[in-house]
Amino acid sequence: MHLRSVQDAGLFAVWKDQETRTTYSQQKNETTAFLAWLPSCKTASPTITFSATFQGKHPAAVPAGVDLRADIGIRVSPNFVRTPTLQFLLDRQATTATTVDLSAAMRPETFWLPGEAFDNATVRMDLADFIRLLTARTAAMNVFGIDCAISSAQMEALRSYARSILPSGR
Repeated sequence: MHLRSVQDAGLFAVWKDQETRTTYSQQKNETTAFLAWLPSCKTASPTITFSATFQGKHPAAVPAGVDLRADIGIRVSPNFVRTPTLQFLLDRQATTATTVDLSAAMRPETFWLPGEAFDNATVRMDLADFIRLLTARTAAMNVFGIDCAISSAQMEALRSYARSILPSGR
């Protein structure tokens, strides 16, 4: 994924919860927009970074998907066996509860063998799953096998971010 080459969202960047950043490459005529979540978890302090790239300074076409990067953070036991898991649990209290499970496509950023520790991983969320997440009333997540809460403020930041990466009027 290109997220690492544009900006290392874990090691070199310090994110605030719900922070957005935008980079524009004049050479490529390409904009990349980022949003960071720092979800509330009992045993870790992960950062989830959303990233979308489009041609020009303003989106003209709907993106095929959104790249996500998960960083475990420093507040996790080094002995904790991380699993390449990223699941969004949507509207759990409703009869229409659903899960968006991106685990099968999630890849650690470095070479990894099952059972080895890793600190970050990336995955592409397709547009349909992104819209499911956007339209959920409530959400929680499981990242690296750790359950985390997603606040209503984080959901609203995601909706605002979506307006910045989708063409106007769509």
